[in-house]
Amino acid sequence: MKQINGSSTGISKYEYDRRRFPLAEIVAQMFSMPVEQLERLHEALPQGYKMVQVADQLHVPFHRTFYDHVNPNGKNGFAQCQTSLGREFLDTYDLLARELIKVHLTEPSYFQVIPILRIQIPKNVAIVGRHRDADGDGRHHPDEVNVFLPVTDTYRSNTIWAESERDKKDFAPLEAKVGELIVWDGANLLHENRANDTGISRVSFDFRLWPFSKYVRRDGVYSLIMGVPMVAGGYFKS
Repeated sequence: MKQINGSSTGISKYEYDRRRFPLAEIVAQMFSMPVEQLERLHEALPQGYKMVQVADQLHVPFHRTFYDHVNPNGKNGFAQCQTSLGREFLDTYDLLARELIKVHLTEPSYFQVIPILRIQIPKNVAIVGRHRDADGDGRHHPDEVNVFLPVTDTYRSNTIWAESERDKKDFAPLEAKVGELIVWDGANLLHENRANDTGISRVSFDFRLWPFSKYVRRDGVYSLIMGVPMVAGGYFKS
């Protein structure tokens, strides 16, 4: 894994070996389609279908498929994977997250147990509203580090738009190709989606890193989608 841009803006891009970390290929197998078809998965949805209700992601097509592979118990907590593809995905993701921690944070850190799947189909968004992750309901801590990992090419309106510094509001798209990931400060930077006018779908994963040196245990805080305690040994692992 190597960094392919500077981090003066707090946004760093890395390139990883797709042969070693074939996440896009595993996801395509889960969805029973060639990897090249991921950007057109909206064609398999009913006309007019919208995926903007974040809290209901476990009950919509493709999201349900993914979570059935990696965590069949849904909101009851993180259990043994149901499928061999689910285990292959999580093992590959674990290796990638650990390598990223070594090259980017260079200190022992927790990382998210299961990354969050995001799908942004044409004429739609994948998150609702402009926000900072550490604002609002307080689920995310300001010292968490966000990682954006697309498994389709992301550009213009089919990706996250974020400011480069807090309150600067100079929104620009987080653009990356398959085989690249972006580390950024989503906890403290305003970000949003815009209506996708590219004609292709974005399929991506979000996950978070949390250095041991900055970790604060917060009991009574649970994840939105899976209802898991957002502590080491729950939402996070090392």
